[in-house]
Amino acid sequence: NVGGVKLNPLDVEAIAESVEGVLDAGCSPVSFPDGKAHLVLAVVVRTPAAYDKVVEAISARPVEGRPNIVVSVPNIPRNRNGKIERQTLADLLGKAIRVTPKGGNG
Repeated sequence: NVGGVKLNPLDVEAIAESVEGVLDAGCSPVSFPDGKAHLVLAVVVRTPAAYDKVVEAISARPVEGRPNIVVSVPNIPRNRNGKIERQTLADLLGKAIRVTPKGGNG
């Protein structure tokens, strides 16, 4: 549930994984300093072109059913059974993504 919209991360991940050159994908809500949660899709890709194709595929979805942010990462944290460790992924993404203030000159 992100911003009042219920999303199935498996659906978003399936779209990303269907793109040629995507090795893995994981989706998780990430809380930002402004208190808002944003859906973030992390992808492991072979080439920058594959990343671009993922962004294009995700952008074709309705706004309320897609992640706000797509990030290329070296790997997706998984447990011994191969399931995505979503909290670990959210924590890593939250530390990696920095939001800059709007309109500052300095």
